[in-house]
Amino acid sequence: MAHLRKKGNYYYADFYDPDRNPQRKWVPLKTKDKSVARVALVDLEKRAIFDGYDPWRDSITRTTTLNGAVGQFLSSRSHCEAKSIRNYQDVLGRFSRSVGPSVSMKSVAQSDVERFLATPGWSNATIRNYHRHLRTFFNWAVSRGLLQGSPLGGVKLKKEHKDVPAYLTRNEYSQLLESIRNTYQASSASNRSNTILWLDEVVEFACHTGLRLSELCALRWEDINLDAQHLVVSNRHRTTKNGLERRVPMVGRALEIIKEKLPSDTGGDKVVFHSGGQNQLNGEYVSKLFRRARRDAGLPDSISFHSLRHTCASWMVIAGVDLYVVKEVLGHSSIEVTQKYAHLSPSSLTAGMTLAFG
Repeated sequence: MAHLRKKGNYYYADFYDPDRNPQRKWVPLKTKDKSVARVALVDLEKRAIFDGYDPWRDSITRTTTLNGAVGQFLSSRSHCEAKSIRNYQDVLGRFSRSVGPSVSMKSVAQSDVERFLATPGWSNATIRNYHRHLRTFFNWAVSRGLLQGSPLGGVKLKKEHKDVPAYLTRNEYSQLLESIRNTYQASSASNRSNTILWLDEVVEFACHTGLRLSELCALRWEDINLDAQHLVVSNRHRTTKNGLERRVPMVGRALEIIKEKLPSDTGGDKVVFHSGGQNQLNGEYVSKLFRRARRDAGLPDSISFHSLRHTCASWMVIAGVDLYVVKEVLGHSSIEVTQKYAHLSPSSLTAGMTLAFG
């Protein structure tokens, strides 16, 4: 019914009707992203068939439905990892069903959001998680001209006491590594196949770099710069949470591990960490083995593989590293995310005041 056209850097929907004047009507889709434009084109075609949308008369921004906007938004998140996209699909799908998928985006109100977040049985953590996903969606809609302002603007959440995320102490760290190595030695002595020969190095490297599990699994030798002693976390394999590239210094044990594992041929697309077959590690499998190792080490259930990232941040702050440095190393989206570690180093606050005032 319509064709996708590009003029300059932007895409348009090209409608044709020989009985209209003019016979062609180009509707601006207001995007440079071809995948987003395709979703918008399909949405316009459906509305023209079922909702009486007339491209010669109606404005695209006035008739964009909630369901159509969600589709465009999900297409714009193509740089995110699959897990993040699934989370957005779940949250926005729930919200769309609550409000009504065919309602106009411009009719979505603050009361719709408040009613949705007040769903009985949801914990404060769930509500905050949904609120965060909706905020990203509405901010995107405002930037695309689908909304004049975010309906989340006046929504208030209950204040939440933020504790420092669970992390390993130095003793717990040693205890965990010892447990992993003892398990390997025991399996070797009994001639049983062992699957965690590599797990101790993965745990050490995560603690000393702060990489997310997805980032660590996708790390390639081409991402390693031994001369400059840093690694590059890229979005080539959709591993970064915010789609941005960052450099992470490798010092101490992290650098030792890389030198120990350095193969004779680092070309191609070879991963740094693998279970013996040169294939990329599966994150869910690594998490499963980590939980087993944690139980064997007698550590609390609050410790997960992601706690190793918190361990890196916590150890840096305790050592007096500036929060902005921690933010850049871990790739946090804002300094507010890093602030949750601030109170771990009261001595650094004193040192800062002493430096300024004597």
